[in-house]
Amino acid sequence: MKWEIIEKNLIYQKIAKIWEIRLRFEKFQGGFSQICHWFVLEKGNAVAGVLFDPKLKKVLLVRQFRPMGIFFPDDEQHQWMTEIIAGGLHTGENPKDGFLRECLEEAGIEPTNLKLIYRCYPSPGFYGERMYFYYAEFDSQNFNPTPKGLEQENENILPLLFSLEQIEKLLHEGYFADSKTIMGMLWLLNQHR
Repeated sequence: MKWEIIEKNLIYQKIAKIWEIRLRFEKFQGGFSQICHWFVLEKGNAVAGVLFDPKLKKVLLVRQFRPMGIFFPDDEQHQWMTEIIAGGLHTGENPKDGFLRECLEEAGIEPTNLKLIYRCYPSPGFYGERMYFYYAEFDSQNFNPTPKGLEQENENILPLLFSLEQIEKLLHEGYFADSKTIMGMLWLLNQHR
């Protein structure tokens, strides 16, 4: 299948880029589409991961403020979200190294037995980001649930431990609103069936 860019203009650039793109693509039934007009937010590559203590069967998640409340003020429950560890990669950074860095920044841990689960595009219709998902193990016996995060990035992150039973219950109750966390928790629960 082919596609053709007619015009591509950078219309915004700070921590991410917004592109205005006019293109056409080959249709399944043959021929090309009419010219489409798209706006794409390009943020680059990111990492996320499931952190699990296999001995005590504990899952590490982090809780932090997210600005979605600005757009959905009726959803007060999800203005502070509980999520898997995640973050953007620095320019030229290896995804594995980036995930290890995020684990230290957000939870103060150095996980072991790191394994790439999959790569995906979280929202390919609008968002230009490729995310690398990892599974890693850690020892929760000496876990310290004090707030973490980088002050220069205005992070205030609380690491939390959950049992597999708690995760399953919270999933069924709709507690998690973050898609990467829902995918990660479903993947983990599937591994333990």
